[in-house]
Amino acid sequence: MGYETVKKETIIELASKKAGVVSAVAQACGVSRQAINYRKLNDPEIAQAFEDARESVLDMAETELFRRINGGDITAIIFTLKTIGKQRGYIEKTEFKHSGSMNQDIKIIKKQAKQLLEEVESEL
Repeated sequence: MGYETVKKETIIELASKKAGVVSAVAQACGVSRQAINYRKLNDPEIAQAFEDARESVLDMAETELFRRINGGDITAIIFTLKTIGKQRGYIEKTEFKHSGSMNQDIKIIKKQAKQLLEEVESEL
């Protein structure tokens, strides 16, 4: 079956069922990945269907992550702090421009690390 013979509605339906995985949709349609990608590039509705499907997968993953956080899963907690908690200072490394005194920079880093550790321990 050629890419042009696969109905738009079929591709949109399969995008949702196959979580937006192009190769899975292509296989179900009996066409190549390139054929599906071509249709995505040339049809905004098909492209949107794939984007919506991937967003649904992310929603499911976030729901599971938050369930695990609520259950006290330390790995999920650390992951969340390292990713969406960055703006609050939950990062593994801080970049500094050297100002001349390496010893001073090390003291600042140690102080920040100690503060972050105390914050995490107080929140757990």
